[in-house]
Amino acid sequence: MAHSGSNPVIILDAINEFENISSMRSNLILLLKQLSDIKAQCIITCRDVSWPSFAPKEDKRLKSLLYEGQIYGTGSFSGDRLNKVIEGYFSRYRIVGVVSGSARFSMAHPLLLRFFCEAYKGKEVGRVRTVYLKELFEKYLDSKKDEISQRLKYFAPNAVDEFLEALAWNLWVFGGMEISQISANLPHGGN
Repeated sequence: MAHSGSNPVIILDAINEFENISSMRSNLILLLKQLSDIKAQCIITCRDVSWPSFAPKEDKRLKSLLYEGQIYGTGSFSGDRLNKVIEGYFSRYRIVGVVSGSARFSMAHPLLLRFFCEAYKGKEVGRVRTVYLKELFEKYLDSKKDEISQRLKYFAPNAVDEFLEALAWNLWVFGGMEISQISANLPHGGN
């Protein structure tokens, strides 16, 4: 929680990742009502496709607590701008291919376009008609593990995977947002 003048600012990130949407929505409304009593400011983030589950359109209690009742989105690319952005990203990431169909619509979202480009950096992808999120995220994660492995020459890609799992496990078990030391024995491998 940061302070802006005398009013606290609270950031709630990725509320769409909570398992029970209706419970999150109820708790969010309760929290925002309590915060309005102390003049706190709140920034709430979630994926744009998830926001309708939390949007205040049909809930006047929540809408009245939002800044001037407005919702701000990051926006998407469209039309000629989308073509130029995809061309620019593909050039920067040395990707050879053409985007069409539903893949073009998917890549209009800046974050998804970035994931795609990070995952397929330096590759020839041919004609991309559809982007499957699970496949893309797995490819992205694999590319990042390889990148970390190359930078930390003593870590094999599977050791990076095991390190990330150990890190996640420790954060989960100890309930914090940071840890000072990983308690697991981390395997090291040569490249």
